[in-house]
Amino acid sequence: MIGLVGKKVGMTRIFTEDGVSIPSNRNRS
Repeated sequence: MIGLVGKKVGMTRIFTEDGVSIPSNRNRS
């Protein structure tokens, strides 16, 4: 499940519980 969503420089990144940041363009594996 998504931990929290943070907005970076012009790009929205999703942070997983693992603390890994991935582009919103990609879904959790």
